[in-house]
Amino acid sequence: MNWLTTLFNPIGKTPSLAFTRAWTLLFLARFFMIFGAGFLLMILGLSGVNTDGLAVSLIYFTGLVFLLTSMLSLVIHIRRLNDAGRSSLWAMVILVPLLLGSSVAIVGITRDAGEYAKNYNARAMYLADPEAWRAQQKNRQASSAINDDTDRADSEWSGRGGSRSFKAPYRADTELPAQEITVLRPNIRTFYLVIMLVSAFVVPWSLLWVARLPERGDTDID
Repeated sequence: MNWLTTLFNPIGKTPSLAFTRAWTLLFLARFFMIFGAGFLLMILGLSGVNTDGLAVSLIYFTGLVFLLTSMLSLVIHIRRLNDAGRSSLWAMVILVPLLLGSSVAIVGITRDAGEYAKNYNARAMYLADPEAWRAQQKNRQASSAINDDTDRADSEWSGRGGSRSFKAPYRADTELPAQEITVLRPNIRTFYLVIMLVSAFVVPWSLLWVARLPERGDTDID
């Protein structure tokens, strides 16, 4: 079995046994990044090692591993389908988790970037004139108290509990975290978590159908 050809050359054929070996390798790579590397960081942390930098690097490196393994998985599925004489277009199913994960991450980054820009402008206004900002906050709090009293009265009159849950807004008088922390980092984590969740539906298709397709007699393994 030529590992380089099996993993990187979509033009060719791979029998079931070689496909299963390559599939297992890619699965173990993801498994280690999620559980093995995290466990090692925990051990290092318990040993007194500062793992903050390693933990951040692990988030991005895990995202990269999931991207690469998705592309390599596409290659081995194309080769397995070629070997079975089936259309290689079926291999596009492998890209579904990657596309969904990328879409969710892009939407999240766009949303969080807009929120960060709003908070950045608020922070800039505070730093320019803290006293004016505090006066503005007092006016807003007074107006909010009046509105809360009105809402509470309406809720009691209508017989509703009036309970609400909301995310506390950013206060410009507090330090603004780095954009990488609030925008990129959480969405990169979401990227590979979505891939993991959606892959749970793709894995049975891969193992129970693609891996078990009958091999053609004229198979020429490249």
